Amino acid sequence: MVTPLTTLVFLDSTVSTSELENFQNEKKIIISVDYLTHKKLEKLKIKNLILDDFLNKEDRNHIYDFVVSKNNWYENLRSNKEFLINDINILSLFGKLEFHELVLKNLIKFFSIKNLIEEFKPTKIFVTKKTYSFIKLIVKDEIIQFLDESGNNIREKSFNTNFIEIRFNFLSKPFTFYLSKKKYSKIKEFIENIICKVNRLWLSTNYDDDIVLLLEFNTKSYKKLILELRNSKKQVVLLNRRRPAIFDKNSLKSLKKANVKILNPEHFFNNKTEQEFSLEYMRLEQEIKKLWQSEEIYKIFSKDEFSFWPLIREQFEMIFSYRLDDYLKLLLEARNIFEKLNISTILCLSESGETENAILQTNRNKSNSMLLQHSFKRYNENIDKHQWQYEDQNIFGLKCKKFLIWGESDFNCFSKNQLIEQEKLIISGSPRHDELFHSDETFETKEKKNILITMSPIVIRSGQGDLDLILKYNSMIGKLISILKKFKNSEIKFKLHPGENPHNLILLDFLKENSESPIFQTKNIMELIPSSDLIINITPEIYDSSTVMLEGLILNKPVIQLILDEYFNGKKLDDIPINQISRIEDLENLLEQFFNNSKNFNSILLQKNQKIIGK
Repeated sequence: MVTPLTTLVFLDSTVSTSELENFQNEKKIIISVDYLTHKKLEKLKIKNLILDDFLNKEDRNHIYDFVVSKNNWYENLRSNKEFLINDINILSLFGKLEFHELVLKNLIKFFSIKNLIEEFKPTKIFVTKKTYSFIKLIVKDEIIQFLDESGNNIREKSFNTNFIEIRFNFLSKPFTFYLSKKKYSKIKEFIENIICKVNRLWLSTNYDDDIVLLLEFNTKSYKKLILELRNSKKQVVLLNRRRPAIFDKNSLKSLKKANVKILNPEHFFNNKTEQEFSLEYMRLEQEIKKLWQSEEIYKIFSKDEFSFWPLIREQFEMIFSYRLDDYLKLLLEARNIFEKLNISTILCLSESGETENAILQTNRNKSNSMLLQHSFKRYNENIDKHQWQYEDQNIFGLKCKKFLIWGESDFNCFSKNQLIEQEKLIISGSPRHDELFHSDETFETKEKKNILITMSPIVIRSGQGDLDLILKYNSMIGKLISILKKFKNSEIKFKLHPGENPHNLILLDFLKENSESPIFQTKNIMELIPSSDLIINITPEIYDSSTVMLEGLILNKPVIQLILDEYFNGKKLDDIPINQISRIEDLENLLEQFFNNSKNFNSILLQKNQKIIGK
């Protein structure tokens, strides 16, 4: 019996639309590697298989756990000592979350391709250069043939590139352009230097009183906290390398009122340090180049007898080539800062950023350090275990001495997990939400009902956010728009998450194609909530619930959470304090109640919502 010949064609975003059209009458098996390609193929009515479908949830969980086990990969190096600066391994400044997402994304793609090839056993494979790097680790070159890539070679914009998104709204539509991080830093440095010199905001390098150091704080969101810290009788100092410390006239006025000083790391980089930097940089550059070529690195980044180092090597080389000077300079500046200043307390909003990482490692727990809780998610004890799997503190641990959490539900959740001792947990409330409790917002009977739809993007962190989830998200939005069109007395506004995320671009394109309602991304959410009559938050995965829901609840707005996570399929949600819906039919029923008798609906819904505020 002759085995039938099977040809696989892997298509991705680098293939032009005209090239895709050539596959309309082909009998080959077409594989769409990404969402944009799948969308084009569907439009051309070309039958295609989705690559993501060849890796099930169990396999994804297994890969996720494996990647978490590799977070401290540099500790296993035999040459570990060669990378130490002030007893800190410079490789550790490569952000934990950035590393996690980079490796997870590549392994998911690799094992999806591997499973697909094992299932079809192809005799010929057509690929792009982008996909070839994965396939060549699985099959021999003899059966591989390259496709024409005359289309747009789209830059992958994600958390691990060396560009940042500059976003703004024009005529109620978000626009984006990209700027290299180094150019951004130069522009930021130039502007801050003028403002801080004129207003005498720079901290002197000879300052000898006790300091409370705030790392990468948004001075607008934490204005009240910064003002209250004046009462500590210690000098409040901001160290903001990523984000500006001064946003506008109001933030400048607040900083001056609170007598806040801004720390410029460049002021702690003197001639002696510059000489040290030059010598260490040349040494480290050579050591890192040797590491990338070593057998050891191939073994460290191996799974199931496959070394996936070739898949991530180019990105590692690019990142360290681009950032090594920043990493080294930051470590030397951090050392000098601690030698010259009396830092008694460190406050941070995250531990995974480069600034926080370098400062906390240099501190070595000498000064009191505190992490402020950022996320809003522990309001349903039935899913605590599911959420804990993806918590920062579970994945990366806790570096700070204390963890300042919002309420009892958070305390109970973290107390269940033995990775954090109860003595480190302090219930402090949420400083950036305190002012909202004093708002005088009340419901007004209006002819038109303003519906604010906030959308959390799909992220890489869990490894479960596949193409099917993107399609489900689009479908839910489309159905929601159709339902709301039935209610003539409704006005809709869409709010995208302000962070950098590739899925935001997909959501934006979908909304532009399917709705004429205004879309916001950079607009302050507190400018949108007060005028809203109902907030609907779309959550793709339950571990990543948005704080916009809490902000709405505090301002006495009815909030509904539409959850796409399959974890909730078939679950009874009536006893949960927040209004969680997993089916579009249930949401439609709630919307009918809202529009038919909004006053009574608001009363019932708010009564349920307020249960969570005290927690």
